[in-house]
Order: sequence, then structure tokens, then C-alpha cells
Amino acid sequence: MAASVVRDTSTARFAIVAGVIVALISQIVLTLLFTGIAGLALPPATAAPTTFNWSVFMLWALAGIVAAGFGGYITGWVLGRASDWDAGMLAFIGWAIAILLVTFFGAIAANSGSNLLRVFVSPAYGYWSADAANAAARRAASIASLASVIALALGAAASIAGSIAATDTPNGKRRR
Repeated sequence: MAASVVRDTSTARFAIVAGVIVALISQIVLTLLFTGIAGLALPPATAAPTTFNWSVFMLWALAGIVAAGFGGYITGWVLGRASDWDAGMLAFIGWAIAILLVTFFGAIAANSGSNLLRVFVSPAYGYWSADAANAAARRAASIASLASVIALALGAAASIAGSIAATDTPNGKRRR
């Protein structure tokens, strides 16, 4: 394992903040772009939606994964000459901060305490009733939750991989 070369904590902090900012802005831009593409490509709904639209979810997840990779790359780029461990861990911390910010501000945007509670404990908060009418909605929400976990894990991996890639040059040597 390579020795740590990130000794300057202000550089590390700046790298994390820069990565978070780039990840969040990239998430917004890519989500808007993919929403526009989906809006043009998908047929208009003729009635109230009754199923979960997986194509929109996949575009949203892809936007998050790519944005995490961008944020991780910027973290590694700002660090410059750093070990893979340092770059990866700082990118992971930046990814985690970005996820917390998105969750927090998403809950604030919901604008009510019950929605805030539902964001954090949705499966347990008065959502699951025993009637058969909600069975499809429960199943779709459960699958979407599991798919979100997978998308978040891929985003974390993209962030770490991006930071490691940024610390290397195209010829495989470490940046100076």
C-alpha cells in the first residue's frame, strides 16, 4: 500500500467541497437533460399512472452515477498527487456528503413533517396497508427502494474510480 501523501488538510477539505459541488451541479444538469429526453421520448399518459416508470428511474439513476463519477474525478484532480486510498476515501466522503445534502433538501422541499418522516422511514410509516389495492404500489416502492440502493452503491464506486483515475496520467504515472 502506498504511503499517504495528503498531508495538507486544507487541500483535502477543498477537494471534498469541490467534488460535492461538481457532483450536485452535475446531478441537476443531467437530471434536467434526461427528464427532457424522457419527456420527448415517452408517450403522453392518458390516465393516472398505475405503474412505476422504470425508464425514468433508470435515467435518474444514470444521472446520479455519472454525477458521482464527475465529483470523484474533481476530488482526485484537486488532490493531484495522492495515493489511491486517499483519493478514494476523500471522494467517498464527498459522495456521502452529497447524498446527505440531496436527501435533506429533498425532504425540506417536501414541506411537511409527515413527508420528512416518510423520506427516512417510508416502508414503516403508515404506508403499508393490508388491502389488495395497494399491493402493486407496495411492490413497486419496494423494488424502487432496492434499485435505489444499487444505484447509490454504483454511484459510490463511480466516485471512487473517478478520483483514482484523476490522480493518474494517461501513461499510467502519478500526476505531480
